Amino acid sequence: MCCSNDVTRSDLKKLPALPTQALKEHPSLAYCEDRVIEHYKKLNGQSRGQAIVK
Repeated sequence: MCCSNDVTRSDLKKLPALPTQALKEHPSLAYCEDRVIEHYKKLNGQSRGQAIVK
């Protein structure tokens, strides 16, 4: 993997990637970030089209 979780977490904080509603429904921002990182790792290496389908 090319990026560490810390780098990915830092990038997430720069982008408005998480909708306000998601933050209201989940325990914390860190929890949401961890879930995004998990999904990213699963999709890493796939084409954009394959990632969208999954």
